[in-house]
Amino acid sequence: MQMFDCVNCGSSSHNGITNSELKRDFREEQKNLRVLLLGTGSCGKSTIMKQMKLQYTDGFRLQEKLFEIATIQRNTHFVATALIRVLENQGFVFDDELMECVIEIKRVNPNIVYNDRIFTETVAYAISTLWKYPNVKSIFSSHKLYTVDSDEYFLNNVTRFGQNDYVPNDDDILRCRRQTIAPSQQIFDTKGKQKLKVFDIGGQLKLRRKWFYYFDDIDAILFVAAISDFDMVTEENLSRNRLEESLCVFKDVVDDFYLKEKHIILFLNKCDLFQEKLLKADLSRFPIFKNFYEEKNYTNCSNYIKKLFQSVSKSASRAISTHFTTAIDKNLMKTVLADVRNAIIETNARNNGLLM
Repeated sequence: MQMFDCVNCGSSSHNGITNSELKRDFREEQKNLRVLLLGTGSCGKSTIMKQMKLQYTDGFRLQEKLFEIATIQRNTHFVATALIRVLENQGFVFDDELMECVIEIKRVNPNIVYNDRIFTETVAYAISTLWKYPNVKSIFSSHKLYTVDSDEYFLNNVTRFGQNDYVPNDDDILRCRRQTIAPSQQIFDTKGKQKLKVFDIGGQLKLRRKWFYYFDDIDAILFVAAISDFDMVTEENLSRNRLEESLCVFKDVVDDFYLKEKHIILFLNKCDLFQEKLLKADLSRFPIFKNFYEEKNYTNCSNYIKKLFQSVSKSASRAISTHFTTAIDKNLMKTVLADVRNAIIETNARNNGLLM
């Protein structure tokens, strides 16, 4: 009995694909510069991927914009409920009108989506009314926990988000956050001879275990660390500082045997939030600043963290290209991404003997 179908190795076609087509596909694949996008959870990788889409494609299609409405509203509702908790914890007295707003907000189930939305104009009005009430903004600003980036952006724009004809703009989409639950890849035409093929694997602990499988046959690592995470803890371990976790993971990546020849690019991201937090942070409370003795300002603090990341490599000759970034800033990211693209192309050409 024949157990397996015989394969004719001399055939010019296999499963309908000719040798010439295989060779063509191989040549096309060789034109791609393969970039692995790494970083721990909530560091801004997905936002950077969105910025690449804006820079190297025609932007977000209408269907993609409509798909993000539920996420934008869900982020907004999450911030609104966080606002209510802050007010309740501070002993804020809700009058009858505000109590009706609170009830309306709490009635929303963020897991139920109807016509691309999780709340109506009525709920948007309730959130807006609460947010605009005297002293509410100052109380929230003084006691918020930074559970969602751009929290005040969502609250300031909630009326627009609740309109029946609402279509998200680029800034709305850049600021909304949805957790990456599975690896993804996108190919970007950068108007040069080579395209960028970017892999986003996700940064949660369960997804980090899959990173190793992507280390082979890549041209560069783009590692993202949220510099603003110095005062936050990880979702997996509430006793583990987020920025220290990111530093530890970055060290493992830099020293990995399979990546020793790869170009490492580091984005120290969320610099806008970092500056905001520094205004009222007591740095002595955070172990990552235990050896920081300079005046507390943005330049000194950001350079201190930059040195921490750049000093993790066991090899003194290992070059790490570092950029301070704010992933939601379109103008800044346009310049940074162009510089990164050029650096990857140059390094790849040098590694292949095309540059001296």
